Amino acid sequence: MMRIRSINCRDNSAKLDWPTLYAAILKLKPRHQTIIILRFFENLDYGQIAEIVKDRPSTVRVSLHRILKKLRNHLQSII
Repeated sequence: MMRIRSINCRDNSAKLDWPTLYAAILKLKPRHQTIIILRFFENLDYGQIAEIVKDRPSTVRVSLHRILKKLRNHLQSII
């Protein structure tokens, strides 16, 4: 399961909560939402996700890295 941790903010007092994370995930493209959900909520490995989204495991890995970077940047901007 995906761990929630504090986002580095100027005052370090803000904490990431589930509603904020959920809202941020919903703003992603549907394909990106699917990859996030399959990886962190369904605990599937890259090979299993690749079969579901009809892509190669390496592509899923790179996509996930980029999605997480986008998600992280979005969360840092709103917290």
